[in-house]
Amino acid sequence: MSVRPHPTKWGKDPGQWWIVDTGRGGDRLRTTFRGQFEDAKKLENDIVANTNKTTRIAQHLKVIDIVLDFYQHHAQEVSQTTLADVRVVFSRRIIPFFGRYRTMELTKDMISAYKHERVEIGKVKARTVNKELSYFSSFLRYAREYKGVETQPGFSITMFRRGKTVSPPAKAVSPRVIDAMAAVMEPQYQLIFLLMADAGLRQREALHLTAESVDERNKTIQVYGKGSKYRAVPFTTDRLENALMAALAKRPAGYLSINEITGKPFYGIRKALLRAARAANVPFHIHHHLLRHSCLSNMAMDGMNPHAIQQIAGHSSIETTNKIYTHIRHDFVREEVEKIRSKNR
Repeated sequence: MSVRPHPTKWGKDPGQWWIVDTGRGGDRLRTTFRGQFEDAKKLENDIVANTNKTTRIAQHLKVIDIVLDFYQHHAQEVSQTTLADVRVVFSRRIIPFFGRYRTMELTKDMISAYKHERVEIGKVKARTVNKELSYFSSFLRYAREYKGVETQPGFSITMFRRGKTVSPPAKAVSPRVIDAMAAVMEPQYQLIFLLMADAGLRQREALHLTAESVDERNKTIQVYGKGSKYRAVPFTTDRLENALMAALAKRPAGYLSINEITGKPFYGIRKALLRAARAANVPFHIHHHLLRHSCLSNMAMDGMNPHAIQQIAGHSSIETTNKIYTHIRHDFVREEVEKIRSKNR
C-alpha cells in the first residue's frame, strides 16, 4: 500500500495529483486522486477498510461498465484526434463484440473470433484490426490498474504478424495533381490543404495552426508538433504565403481555419479532398497524410538536403527522413547517378 505522486500529472500540478495503491499482487487496486496528501491517505484507509466489498464489485464489472471512465482517463494520455478515433472504434467495434463480457470472461478464442470477423467477413485490413486491438489492450491495462479487475491467467491479445500488416509504400502525388486540386479546393479549406501539400504539416498541425504561430517578418510558421516539440517551417510557396496572409487579415488571433457552424477548428477535410479530387479528375484516393508524404517526397526529388527536409517534417531522427528516399521513383535515383557520372567524365 502506498500514496505517491502521479507520474505524469505531478509536474503540471505539484502536490495535487496522487496514485493510491492498495492490496498486493493480483488484488492490487490503483486509484488516481486529486487533492491534498492527507486526503489521499484518508482515501487509502477507506479503501483498505472496504477491500472485500470493493473486490466483489470489481468482479462484476463488464467491459461496457468501464468504457466511459477509460475515455476520461485516456483523454489525458493521448491527443484529441486519437481519442476521437478510440471512441469510434469502441462504439462501432469493441463494445458490440466484447461489451457484455466481464474481463475475467475474455479468452484468446474471442480475440481470434474478432480478428476473423473483421478480416475474413468484414474485409478489413490486418493493420486496421491491429490498431483496434491495440486500443482494447490499452483499455484492459487501464481496467486492471485503475479498476482492480483482472483477466484470466495466460490471457493476452495477439496481434497479426508484421508481415501481414506492412502495406506497400505510398506513391507520392505529383506536383501537377497537387496544383490541379489546389485550383479547385473550396476556399474555407484552402489554407489547410496548402499547409499539408506545400509545407508538409501533419493533419492536426494544419488544422490547429494559429495566427500567433505565423512570423510574417521572417516568413516562417512556428509549429507545435508530435512529441510536444516546436519547429520553424518556412513559407514554402507563394500561394501558401498568400493564403496565410489572407487568413491573418480575416483572423488576426486564434485559429486560422474555423468551422463557421461549430466555431471550432475543423476535425478534418476528408470530404473536401474527395470533392476536389473528383473535380480535378484525380483517379486515385487522396487523404490527409498522403499530402504531407507527397510534399516531402517531392522536396526530395527536387534535390533538397535531407537535413532541411528533417527540419520541415519535424522528424526526430534523420533515419526517418531518409526513408522518404525509398518511396520516390527510380528515375530520381538514376538522375542522381547520372550527375555523378557526368562529373567524372
